[in-house]
Amino acid sequence: MRNILTLSVCHCGLRIGIMRLFGLFCSDFLVPWNAISVTRKETLSGPAATLEFGQPSIGYLTIAARIADQLARAATTRWPQAGLIPKES
Repeated sequence: MRNILTLSVCHCGLRIGIMRLFGLFCSDFLVPWNAISVTRKETLSGPAATLEFGQPSIGYLTIAARIADQLARAATTRWPQAGLIPKES
């Protein structure tokens, strides 16, 4: 189920949406940066990052690590994960 979600970096948070074909009545939603925590892990399909929403967590989204790296580069200092952001190869 690739390319169904749309992830957009805004100055105030991460905007998440779904293709209209799969979510006809679903609206995009915005998660503020201060409500996101990032955890990196290894999965069977390769490196991944889990984005948890809320304090305490009310939901999560697991994405490929390379997508998380792209989001981190776009968000710059607002990205909630500490540490260096890998350069794009």
